[in-house]
Amino acid sequence: MSPNEESLRETRKLQNVRRGGTLVEKVRRIQDAGIEVTAGMIVGFDNDDATIFAAHRSFLEDARVPLAMLGMLTAIPKTPLYSRLAAAGRLDETDTTAYAPMCCRCR
Repeated sequence: MSPNEESLRETRKLQNVRRGGTLVEKVRRIQDAGIEVTAGMIVGFDNDDATIFAAHRSFLEDARVPLAMLGMLTAIPKTPLYSRLAAAGRLDETDTTAYAPMCCRCR
């Protein structure tokens, strides 16, 4: 999940950009039905810049989301993201951490 609509389109998370109100309004409707909403959010998309952190915080506050997990964009082998970043020379193949290989931009 991302509050950046261009990042949602980039990742084909089109269910989050459909008509029917803002993402905050959609979350509020779910909450109004008595369901607690938590969020899993990722930073590091091509459309993200330094303002994304404030945008995440603002979204969480506006949507009254009590629990969120934040992760860095990670290219999992054999996925379209991995193939695209590898072809563009944007992976750090020397990274051997559990989250490797991350996009070079995320460092």
